[in-house]
Order: sequence, then C-alpha cells, then structure tokens
Amino acid sequence: MAEWSTNDLITEALMNQKTLYVGAAAPVATYPGQLWMDSDDDTLSQRNNANDAWDELVKVTATYTRHLTLEASNLGNPSANPPIGVIQDNVELKRFTLNTDQIFLNFDLTENEYASGDLVIELEWTNDGNVNDETKEVRWQIDFQTVSGEGDNVDGSHANSPYNSGDDTYDSAFGWISHTATITIPAADFAGVHEILMKLSAVTIGDGTPLTSEPHLIDIHMAYTALRIPS
Repeated sequence: MAEWSTNDLITEALMNQKTLYVGAAAPVATYPGQLWMDSDDDTLSQRNNANDAWDELVKVTATYTRHLTLEASNLGNPSANPPIGVIQDNVELKRFTLNTDQIFLNFDLTENEYASGDLVIELEWTNDGNVNDETKEVRWQIDFQTVSGEGDNVDGSHANSPYNSGDDTYDSAFGWISHTATITIPAADFAGVHEILMKLSAVTIGDGTPLTSEPHLIDIHMAYTALRIPS
C-alpha cells in the first residue's frame, strides 16, 4: 500500500488511494499491497508486491452457501434401535436395518448462521461390499419436527413430515462404492423456527428390487444459505 509523505494532505481522494480504494473499476494509480473493494461485484482484492496484478482475497457478500459434513462415526447411537457400526479399512460406517434402525440429528438455525432457502441433505452410502447390488435400490427417510423456542412442543412430527430420497440405485457390480441420495426440507417448513429435530432411517423402497443386504451410511452433508457475518 502507498506510503504517506510528510507533506501529504489528508483528502478523500488520497484516503481512497492509500487505504482502501472503493470503486467499480480498479484505481488508475496502483501501489504494492493496495486494497481494492470492487463495488460492482463485492470482491476485495490486493495489489501484488510487483504491482502488476490484483490478487482476489474474498467475495464480500452478505450470504454464502455453507456445507456441513457429519461423519457416520461421529453420530451418536440412540438408546433404541441404533444402526450397527461397521469398520471397513479406513472408515466407520453405520449399517441400517430397514424400517427399524434410526439416528437423530438436531439442526440449530441460529448456531449454524442459517439465512434462507431450503435445507438440502445429501446422504453418502454404500452396500455391504460382499454382493453384487447393481441396479438394486435403497430409500432414505427423514422424519422431523420444528421447535420455535422455549415452551414449544418437541413431540410428534411436522405436518409435512416425512421426506424421503426416493429410490436411489446402486449402479456398480463392485462393493463398497460411494453413492449419494438427497433429501430436501423446504424452507417454508421451518420458517421462523429455532431448531429442526430430525430422525434418519432407511425404509422400504417404492418399487424395483431392494439391496441384498442393509445399506451402510458413510456420512451426511448439509447445504444451505448462511450469513457470512452472524447477526
């Protein structure tokens, strides 16, 4: 960034050039280390030491798409009907008995800086690795309830619960291959609430042929629009 000289007058123009330049186009006069905030696309860049290019630092937007990953090995087992942990080489999976085993997730909208939009949940899964399950299917389901705050009921389920992934097809003749099933909870279902309480299970498919054995959960990915600077 440009150094101040002893006789420089502190003017708006010099402050803009020598501290943080804000404008839709790059400044005409540039200096090593200078910061430029592009007011057209909210990008903060810094002039490199050679003073011949701009290095983008960050996209300064109010929101961004946040991705959370929960490994199956870090999901606690409930007191009733927990999935069985299975270790395969470098990963621990959760094996689900259809319509029986279950795990529970709580999504706090405030703690996770939720801003807007649907909650998209991707379930990474595989089979038991010992059989050819090509073209066979699995269906994942999430039952849920929302909590608005203190004094709200936590029992029962939301009126639109449950949602499921549809029948997700295993498309390999080999075992232990990663697949992804997606469940989306629409934003309208949890507008204005504090927390979403979820139960995940593997259920009977709608049609086709089910997996030869139980599906195995690898991890869970959640994606949503989050606040860049929490309120």
